[in-house]
Parts: sequence; structure tokens; C-alpha cells
Amino acid sequence: MTTSRRDADYAYDLTDAEQHTLDQLRSRVRPRRKRYLAPALAAAAAAAVAGAVQFWPAPGDPVVPPPAVASPAEVFDRLAAAAAQAPERPAGDLHQRTRSTVVSRTAAGCTVTATTVQTWTAAGTGPLGAVPGRLAAEVTAAPATEGCRSAAPRRLFDGTVSDVDAKWAELRRGVPGAPSYTNPRWIAGTFGMPHPGTELPSGPADLGERIAKMCRNAPEVDCAALRWTVIGQLLSSPEVGRAHRAAALELAAGEPGAVLLPAGDTFRVPYLELRGPRLTDGGRATTAELTLDPATGKLVQRVIGSTDGNRTEVTRFG
Repeated sequence: MTTSRRDADYAYDLTDAEQHTLDQLRSRVRPRRKRYLAPALAAAAAAAVAGAVQFWPAPGDPVVPPPAVASPAEVFDRLAAAAAQAPERPAGDLHQRTRSTVVSRTAAGCTVTATTVQTWTAAGTGPLGAVPGRLAAEVTAAPATEGCRSAAPRRLFDGTVSDVDAKWAELRRGVPGAPSYTNPRWIAGTFGMPHPGTELPSGPADLGERIAKMCRNAPEVDCAALRWTVIGQLLSSPEVGRAHRAAALELAAGEPGAVLLPAGDTFRVPYLELRGPRLTDGGRATTAELTLDPATGKLVQRVIGSTDGNRTEVTRFG
């Protein structure tokens, strides 16, 4: 006699022998399903939970907004306030060390020239006449740059002179790529200030008008680059006091064209590529990266790249 039973998965009756065979098959298949499907289901569940934790905070958790990004104008305003409140450097000999490295590529090859210029001059802009002081200048060992030769180190000068600016201009003619000594007289002479004997104004509006006159006197030069170059020169001059530095920074806050870079108080701005003491020595518009001291607003580093990519100047002021 054959005994049959109905299985829920089938639409017909099974004999005892058929049921026995089916049970054996199930006993072999079920462990494999558990071994492969269970880890997959567990992983999927874990991913779902992780996704929920990542994208759906628990109720009551504070929602932290992303930090606000300051505009260049806001940073310049902050720097102007810091410059106005910074302690004034005492009268007497003001020391500044300017270190510059210039990589220059020409048809004759690549040359790296490193110079260090130290000056000790009096504070304040005053009438734009000769400023006596001590000047020490030398060509120093340049950092190794692949494919470039380094200028030989040598001492250029160390002594007291009646006009620091004029002496350095004389010395730098023998050092291709050496930067100019930054001072109000250099700005006046280079950018065609109409009355070089007058003082630089310490108010942003008056300073801006003075720079506008420079633009009118040099119509062949990009005015935006000229304005930023004058601002950069003022911020790096050892003879400029806090009032003029604050005025230059306030003026910068209203100038278009500045891009705030992630590396601290560093800005990319239009700039003039100057290769000599006059606008005719280069004077093409390029860009520069200016890094400012957050405590004083003073320029601490300037990086200028030429328009053709063949010259890079890195200058540190300190």
C-alpha cells in the first residue's frame, strides 16, 4: 500500500519513497543556501545601517553648518584693522632682510640667482628724498634646481651710504633678476608720480587718487596690475609705517581682481612683471601671490611668474 501526503510546494501527492528522496535533496541544498545567502544579507543590512547613520543623524543631534568662507575684501579689512593697531616700529634704524630667488630660462640656458639684501634705514615716508643708512648685499648659494646652474655666491657691498635706494640700484645692475629695494621713492620714480618730492598720503581715498594719477601717467600699462603692484610695494617697504600700511590694505579691500588662496592670508592678484627700475623694463601684466602677516598686514612673501613661464621670482621680506 502506498502512502501519499500533500506538500505545500507541490500540486500533487507524493509517495513515501518520493518524499524520502525530496527530503534528502533538501538536506543537501539548504546548508549551501544558508552559507552563501546569509553573509550577503548581513552585508546588505550593515550597508543599509551605515548609510542610515551617515546620511540620517539621530533625532536631537545638532546640525553643524559648514564654516563660512571669508571674501578677499573681508580679509583685507581684517588685515587693515590689525595694521592700524600694530605697535609702531621705533624711530631709528629699521632693519629688513629681503631674500630673493629668481629662476630664469633663456636660450642660453637656465640660471638660478639668490640674493640677500639687508637695510637699516629711518622710519616713515617723509619727503621723498634720499634716505641714508646701511646696506649689505650679497649673492648667496641658490637652491638646487634641476637643469639650472646657480650664480656664484659673492659679496656685493656692506657699508653706510647717503642713499640706500641709489646704491642698491647701482649694485643690482650686475645681478640679473635681483629685486628692487622697495621704498616710496622707488614707487614714485617707477610709476611716474607727478610730484616725487611730496609725501605719500596716509588715507585710502587720497592714496587711491595718487595711484590713479600713476595710471593716467602710464596709459600703456595695465592699470589694475599697476594698482596692485603699488599696494604690494607699500606693504613690503621697511620705510612705510602702520598708517600707510593700513591705508594700502583698506584700498586693497575695494580693489577687484583678488583671489583668496587656501594657504593662510595669501592672495593671487594682477601684478606687473618688472625686470628693471622703470616701467619700460618689462611692465607686462601677469599675476603674483602675496602672503601677508596676519598680525601686522606686512607683506612677508611675494611670488611672481612671468607671462611666458620662463621666469619665477620668490621674495621673502623679514
